[in-house]
Amino acid sequence: MKKITFLLMAIFMTFWLLFSQTPTTVATFNVSSCPDTQSTTVAYDDAIEGVVWVEVVYDGSCFSLTTDTEGSDFDTEIGLYDATGAFIRSNDDDDDTGGITPQSLFTETGLAAGTYYVAAGVFNVAYGATDFNVTTAATTTAGV
Repeated sequence: MKKITFLLMAIFMTFWLLFSQTPTTVATFNVSSCPDTQSTTVAYDDAIEGVVWVEVVYDGSCFSLTTDTEGSDFDTEIGLYDATGAFIRSNDDDDDTGGITPQSLFTETGLAAGTYYVAAGVFNVAYGATDFNVTTAATTTAGV
């Protein structure tokens, strides 16, 4: 069984939720001050789960949020969605900054206060534009 590790860092410098279901998450990070670092490690079987979700409740007070999968023991891919299921961004390998390849990392600036969802899976994840639609070789999920 593989493991996947999430790390969320907040660096100092009325959400609206449609009636769609939000993802089933393995952890919730409450970010209400900067700097703040939180992490969780969960067992992961890409043939079963396909995608693992983490909820981020963010107060909007930080300059940026950094999310990575450093510490995972396989090639990861991560994506970020807002509370309505709208896709924001993804990352396969953090090779742009000479970082943690084959794990994933992104830093998002200018996020408003609200709830966000990070989806992670084994390399080759496809992130849909809406409704938390994420597809892997093992599964398609709409966050449920």
